[in-house]
Amino acid sequence: MLVYRSTIAAAIVAGALLPACADPDLPTDLKKSGPPDVTTVTVMSDLTISADPGLGVLSGFEETATFCTTDKSFVSKRPGLVGTPDFRTFQICPDDPTMAAPDTGAVEAAPSAWFVRIVFDELLDPSVEDLLQVDPSNPMSAIFGTIRNTQPVTLRCQNLAGAMTDVTYDGYYVPNGNRNAFPPGPSLFVQPMSQTSVPTAATCTVSIKDTVHNKAGQSVLADQRGSNGEYKFKLAEMQFRFAAAGGQEVDLGDPAGTDGSLEISPKSGFVDLFWTAQVDPSVTTSAIVITAGPNAADGGPNTAVCDGSAGTPVAPARINVAPRMGAPTVMRIDLSPTHDTKPPLWDPGTTYLVTFGANGKVPAKQGSMPGTPSGTIPADLAICFHTTGP
Repeated sequence: MLVYRSTIAAAIVAGALLPACADPDLPTDLKKSGPPDVTTVTVMSDLTISADPGLGVLSGFEETATFCTTDKSFVSKRPGLVGTPDFRTFQICPDDPTMAAPDTGAVEAAPSAWFVRIVFDELLDPSVEDLLQVDPSNPMSAIFGTIRNTQPVTLRCQNLAGAMTDVTYDGYYVPNGNRNAFPPGPSLFVQPMSQTSVPTAATCTVSIKDTVHNKAGQSVLADQRGSNGEYKFKLAEMQFRFAAAGGQEVDLGDPAGTDGSLEISPKSGFVDLFWTAQVDPSVTTSAIVITAGPNAADGGPNTAVCDGSAGTPVAPARINVAPRMGAPTVMRIDLSPTHDTKPPLWDPGTTYLVTFGANGKVPAKQGSMPGTPSGTIPADLAICFHTTGP
């Protein structure tokens, strides 16, 4: 947690370096009296996937406001344009103080790594969290904050039956920051203990308990605690991002991914489908169709396999599909004979066409709310590649 807070301190500097045409307006002072006000509630929204599909790692994030106060008495304290540690800027709340968050109550949280941040206009009493040592037996070990025991908020989400249920969470108090910092502060950072405890497309709410107060003992006012569902958001549906073969991205409609020119090793190449939520380990091969044929005489791709006019179907029993180890949002496909990703993964000197049946679905590990199109494989997704020779 200490490392994270250092990052926030750097963000304050970035915010202070925003260009201005006149004397800089840096209203960084927090409120010094009265009960703490809730200025903003943000959630972790869409994630950015690394440009290298061979890595498949998160390389960025965005916090999107699902609530921005318009209360005239403290609206000046809500964040607007903020600066990030890498000197980017983005908008949290509108510059017009009469405007609420653009998608109030409807912001979609990233199902693979979601959290909620509640931003205040003054410092809270630090008793809102416990400070613990990583190694209690070593007094010199690092210290981290946790709200696992203090439980200052109530986090609730729909289950698969549609009922709102409590979600187990942890998090910490962030005393750093202001309305110009990224992330803004002071704030309570709230994250579920399990990212897969809530179905995709589920509606969630967060509310503040009366135990949250400032250093003078004043609690958050009752009409700002979100007890009536004012601080609402939802988890996004599970959506397809992109496909890769042998670590090379395949864009829909890109001839390079459908003419077989992609060349991969039969011992180390995979076909990967990248998603926005974790793939259920029980994912099956029912929607996957793979046809194969020998490469052309020059060792290049067999274009007749790629256009569907030739090729022999691969027996479904040979097709291995499972979440990628270490990257649970990726569905990995190969023909490993032992279904444990040990080589050979494909036959050498062979051209393969991988297609997906109509209405093909990849289930999310946490499940999806009934009636949602979560996990739908694009109908036009086709991947053709060839393997190197023996």
